[in-house]
Amino acid sequence: MDRPMSGISVGCVMSDNASGVGMAFHHLHQHGHRRIAYIGDSERVFSGRERAAAFRAALGAHGEAVEGLVHPGEITTERVAAALDTALRGPDPATALVTGNMDTTLAVLRHLGPQTASRLALVGFDEVPLSDLLQPALTVIAQQTSEIGQTAVELLRARIADPGRPVQTVIVPVTLKVRGSGEVRA
Repeated sequence: MDRPMSGISVGCVMSDNASGVGMAFHHLHQHGHRRIAYIGDSERVFSGRERAAAFRAALGAHGEAVEGLVHPGEITTERVAAALDTALRGPDPATALVTGNMDTTLAVLRHLGPQTASRLALVGFDEVPLSDLLQPALTVIAQQTSEIGQTAVELLRARIADPGRPVQTVIVPVTLKVRGSGEVRA
């Protein structure tokens, strides 16, 4: 579940990472943001690689340069702080941010603090516990975890019933949950 396995041919059920990042970018762009940055997981992780690539593609489709706006890497306090410093400072700072997963979103929120975070348009990938307590509440790209789990179980049962069946990859759609943080104006 969540990412394909390398070196072995097995079924896989995962979220539509590229579509989700595209939705987040488009949502922020619709709200007037032209300098949108991305902070995500390491590209050694399949979902981190897919989401960073989708963000680069979204920037390119809108004629934006990638320089200073795409920050994949290990999720550490220091790395996230450095990425935020690069993205949000300087002569042409980002006015909006897409985070690549829950851990990155939490690291960003901790680093920015509530006052700064409330003034920055933010869309996170993954639900974040207690995100409704933030002001404004956190807009997210939500994965359908129940559907992913249920589909994985169905694929496993089908494989047990018919071990020779073709390997199948299922991409589960994601949804944009608009709650306020992604709607902060530029």
